[in-house]
Amino acid sequence: MAKAKKSRSVRRSAFNISKFAENYVQAEILVRGTTGSGIMSFFTGTQDLRAPLESYSGSMTLVNPDGNVSLQDLIAQPSLSLQAMYENGASNLVPMAISSVGTRIGFRMFRTILSPQRRSLNALARQVLGRGQITF
Repeated sequence: MAKAKKSRSVRRSAFNISKFAENYVQAEILVRGTTGSGIMSFFTGTQDLRAPLESYSGSMTLVNPDGNVSLQDLIAQPSLSLQAMYENGASNLVPMAISSVGTRIGFRMFRTILSPQRRSLNALARQVLGRGQITF
């Protein structure tokens, strides 16, 4: 007769503060490059994007007084907001890529250089909060 398999408990990984900080900075770079404002400004900004105006030369110009795209703009005028985000992203592609790579290298160096301090903080957090709650 075959042995019954023991069920394995699923181990939940701890919340890593340094990885959260790196992901937040990467998201901020992406949002700033595409919308022209930060994450908080994207959610709290006002709706000021209007339909394009036709100029005397016959070309269409987008009316966006502050140059930023907010969530209210995206809800009110989705096509114009996406057009503005595409234009911002295309013009900021190289600076966003450089910032993203620099951020990744910086956080990797941070983790490597400060690993002894991070180990002691993780040991302290394990004593205070218990195993698997939070890491640095």
